[in-house]
Amino acid sequence: MNTERLLDWRFWLKYILLAMVAALPVAFYLRTYDSVTIKYTLMQFGALAALTAWLLGGLADGRFELPRRLLPFLLPAVALLAWNALRFFTSPYQTAALPGFLTQEIFLVSYLLALLGLGAGDLRRILAAAAGAWGVAVVYGLLQRFGLDPFVWKGAFGDNVFSTLGNPGFFAAYLAAMAPVPLMLAADAELSRPLRAAALVLSVLGGAAVAFTGATAELLVYLLSLGAFGALALARLSVEEKRPALLGALLSGAVCLGVFYAAAPAPDLWSSTGAQARLIRAAAGRMAADHWLVGVGPGAFRVHYPAYRENAQILGHGKHNIQTEHAASEPLEQLAEGGLVGLALWLWLFGAALWGGFKAAGRGVQGGYAAALVVSVSAALAASLVALNVPRTPSFGWFMYLGAALLALLAAHGGDGRVLALPVPFAGLRLALAAVVAGGAIWAGGSFADMFASDIRHNLAIFHSKRGDWALALEVYAKERPGAPSYLMAQYFIGNVYADRGRDGDLELAAQQYRKVRLLAPDYVEVHYREGVALKKLGRYAEAVERMERQVALDPVWPEAWRELAWLYVESGDKAKADEAGRRAVEAEAAWERTRASS
Repeated sequence: MNTERLLDWRFWLKYILLAMVAALPVAFYLRTYDSVTIKYTLMQFGALAALTAWLLGGLADGRFELPRRLLPFLLPAVALLAWNALRFFTSPYQTAALPGFLTQEIFLVSYLLALLGLGAGDLRRILAAAAGAWGVAVVYGLLQRFGLDPFVWKGAFGDNVFSTLGNPGFFAAYLAAMAPVPLMLAADAELSRPLRAAALVLSVLGGAAVAFTGATAELLVYLLSLGAFGALALARLSVEEKRPALLGALLSGAVCLGVFYAAAPAPDLWSSTGAQARLIRAAAGRMAADHWLVGVGPGAFRVHYPAYRENAQILGHGKHNIQTEHAASEPLEQLAEGGLVGLALWLWLFGAALWGGFKAAGRGVQGGYAAALVVSVSAALAASLVALNVPRTPSFGWFMYLGAALLALLAAHGGDGRVLALPVPFAGLRLALAAVVAGGAIWAGGSFADMFASDIRHNLAIFHSKRGDWALALEVYAKERPGAPSYLMAQYFIGNVYADRGRDGDLELAAQQYRKVRLLAPDYVEVHYREGVALKKLGRYAEAVERMERQVALDPVWPEAWRELAWLYVESGDKAKADEAGRRAVEAEAAWERTRASS
């Protein structure tokens, strides 16, 4: 490998993206609070490394170039990137929204960098890497089904398999989106026979893996994905190429349906077709209707959601401390968070890529890959209409944006060779900017590492708290950093530790901590109830009434909260309100009894 190639930023960007394609679907780490947090960390580091390579490369070249032929595909992504940033920095709840905001911006940055750093000639290698990761996920999913999972999360979803994706619905949606890719590899006559045979066999096994997830909506998307690719292959590929593609599609679909019928896996509580997902979508629709123009801000869906939640969701879940992160429909969440502006830009991005890719899906192998990507991205978008959480995950959402970028590259291939150049004059200025970029990359990398460490610390702090090691729990919780998915929960748990420890002054500290949580996310899980109880014990009844009234407004089926409020009304001398609160407590108990009787 020559030195000139090592100094080429395109070389580094290409291999960084290849590494992300291969690693994101298969990575997991069971010592974090969320076993797939490592996927977010790898995505953050990968996007940071790719962005740094592009920035330093452009400074070394003395100019940044934007190919004119890519402008129709660059513009919607740049506009959405800027709109998200504007809405985030004008949002009052930036700390709570930061994890979601970072994920969305990284998706868009990765899309832009793939457009600027890859070429149509990189397509086969990128998709082969993606298929390799997909093959690992398929095999591991089948091992889970037959009881051969060596890890501690074995049986986390009963008999339903979840593989390296961490959730049956996530796994099924990922398989639906990936289905056309290995089928096209099997059809590619330029690849070796063993590779093509492996792609074909694993495609058929993938059909069984989809069935074993029990995710019915995603299974339907999978079958539609197979059918759509089969139709395009029939129309666009040569006789030699279409045979394995059609054979693989037919066998995969048949195996999927046969296994699903024979195994009859039951969907889990949080399946995309279940009552919980339907209730979440209905509540998200109400949020979107209230904030239809500019939205609540990227990442802020989870902050505002408790005010829109229905009683049936609480009763169906069986707990009061529900955390709902996403809308169970990506277009709906784009509307709720970004308003009509954000949704329009998102639709423009994917619409332009799909239309351009469809026109590029001509005859021959290159056209076949374009067809596979059109179906893959379409299947991902179809799954995102109903899937719970998965569109914002690295193993699914990031690949959806990468697929759109690859389609754009195919659509623009062979077009206008002119570029728009942004020169960076003066060697001294370029050197200074390079130092800023390097320093910023080091700072951002350290922040991402600390966010990942926070998720590990969160697990440890919970362990200390359960053992009653209050000082250690507080020490570890205090080390968690904003941007970590667990940060907000850690702040809430600090209040719980103070409330449970019971030393002199702890109740005041607990009340202060709960107030801090409310400033970060005003309706976070049970924070009003917890603060209300602490204030009651401190004798601050008027403040406690405010908190309990807000809690029962958010959760009218919490008997204990109504009873606490009734007691506070009695102490405040308001007998009529106390009687009403007592009556509502009885009604709430009856609602829970009816739910238990019908389950």
